[in-house]
Amino acid sequence: MELQQETIPLQNGYRFYNILGLKASKWYEVKISYPASIPSSFSIQLKSDPSDFGLNKNRRLLNTEKLIFNVKNHNWTSGDSKLYALVTVEPEGIVGKLHVQERELVIFNIAIVEPPSLDLGVFMCDQWMMVRPPPPLSIHYCTLLRRSAILTLPSDVQKLHSILTKTGRLHSLRTALLHAYAACPSSSSSALRLFSEIPLPLTETPDWTALISSCARDGLPQQSLRLFRAMESLPDAPRPDQVTAVSVFVACSQLSDSVTGARAHLAFIKRGLPFTIPPATPPWTCMSSAAD
Repeated sequence: MELQQETIPLQNGYRFYNILGLKASKWYEVKISYPASIPSSFSIQLKSDPSDFGLNKNRRLLNTEKLIFNVKNHNWTSGDSKLYALVTVEPEGIVGKLHVQERELVIFNIAIVEPPSLDLGVFMCDQWMMVRPPPPLSIHYCTLLRRSAILTLPSDVQKLHSILTKTGRLHSLRTALLHAYAACPSSSSSALRLFSEIPLPLTETPDWTALISSCARDGLPQQSLRLFRAMESLPDAPRPDQVTAVSVFVACSQLSDSVTGARAHLAFIKRGLPFTIPPATPPWTCMSSAAD
């Protein structure tokens, strides 16, 4: 429905319209068009109750803008509804031409239509984006996992594990989740289960070290040493670091296993790992109090 060649006084002008035949749960758009050469600014109010119009509640429209609304937002109960529209205009801008400056009436077109090129799905998508934020990215989950690891919050890590599984991001974030589990007390079993799902060629020194350290901390020294031996037996074995060495020595001290500690000491030296402890002093004995 469109009205053409409507006129409205340029000074404090307004027009009142009663729009009939609107359907509930339908989207409509109001368009006002007028010559851009006219120094004026249009605004519009849409109400279901004509007594509800008020000052300073206008929605200002540019000469190319559309006001889009949904009938259901006006709380109509009948299937065939009507809408009241108040169109106002104000002079605006610098008047450069005499015939424009002296103009008393502004000519404009007003139309209210159901958008032919926009279906309900587009608007529903916009509503969804307004109500629900965009889904988190992988970097957001990594940040949450790192925070949970620093604060040692195993319950939070478990919740994130569930979310990653449901959203299909577990495969790409398994390593980050593994380290989060390994950092939390009494969570080494969960870390071990997750580690078993990662192909060995994709594992690196920090992954093995996190598990070895986690098991030693949780009072599982035998599991810690089994992991160390498994790491050393790989064809392209990851190079252990000092954290790996300390974790192995802690496990040896928990078992009072000086033989394994001595072998591990030699293995670390062969792998080029520097030690500040004199060779005459078995380093695993220096860690005997770490288990406490």
